[in-house]
Amino acid sequence: MSSSDMPEVLILDEGFAGLFDLKEFSFSPVFLPKAGKLEDNPHIKAIITNGAIGLPEALQSLSSLEMIAVCGVGIDRLPLPLLKKRKIKVSTAIGINADEVADTALMFLLNLRRNFLFNFAWLKEGLWQKSGEPPLGHSIKNAKIGIVGLGAIGQALAKRVSALGASVRYYNRSERDTSFQREKDLGQLAEWSDALILAVPGTEETYHLIDSHILEKLGSEGILINIARGSVIDENALIRALKDNKIKGAGLDVFETEPAVNPAFFELSNCILQPHQGSATLETRKAMAMNVIQNLQAYFQGKPLITPLSGLA
Repeated sequence: MSSSDMPEVLILDEGFAGLFDLKEFSFSPVFLPKAGKLEDNPHIKAIITNGAIGLPEALQSLSSLEMIAVCGVGIDRLPLPLLKKRKIKVSTAIGINADEVADTALMFLLNLRRNFLFNFAWLKEGLWQKSGEPPLGHSIKNAKIGIVGLGAIGQALAKRVSALGASVRYYNRSERDTSFQREKDLGQLAEWSDALILAVPGTEETYHLIDSHILEKLGSEGILINIARGSVIDENALIRALKDNKIKGAGLDVFETEPAVNPAFFELSNCILQPHQGSATLETRKAMAMNVIQNLQAYFQGKPLITPLSGLA
């Protein structure tokens, strides 16, 4: 197949092209102009995007668009009703990043329970010599870990923390085939938990699922960790709870208005922040990118998608 005969794929994910030599694959890459504008191109059949970008409004009218391949699992920035109406298929990299994101949640949990960043600041500021050892942390063993959303990521996390001796309960829309106890009420799970970890998709159903009521249930010794989507938390309520020590601390990988972040978070000493890096290892990003390519190749060959989004593909 000559390059002129290849279907054109618009790449919105800036990091995607650096993971593979796209010349090896049977489509022609097109990159969005720096100005961020694109005339309707009838040759563009598919788009590669990620959860943070989704499908910008300016591109929703591409007349020949047939498929969107998400290099990730986030679908909250996709216009799903429009895609369904136009019968545009969608693939995600579901399950591929589960271990990496679970490790990120565990990193937050260990940092917040054992005070690693606090201890580093204590050492750097000379307080070891001036004031002696820093305050004691808390063990993971026998800790009570509540997981909100027991999908692939939640299950990977449950295995990790239970292997460290923690107790696990979960909140999920439906019962899972697991030995872990399900709590049907999120408030009860928060009240039970030493740490509440969020691993649910960002949808209308989960919007501001964590509000002032749930934070009050989590309590002054409780930790909140979000490796899901920023929209799951009422950030203003969380900032107030952290300021007033209504909860002990928070670890946030995602934010409601990312990449912009509420600057009030930077004034807090009881939270750990990072710029949406849950799956950010070379190995996992390559595996996710390969999943995108395999889905595109399957589509252009008239075969079923490898990891379709249910209801659209």
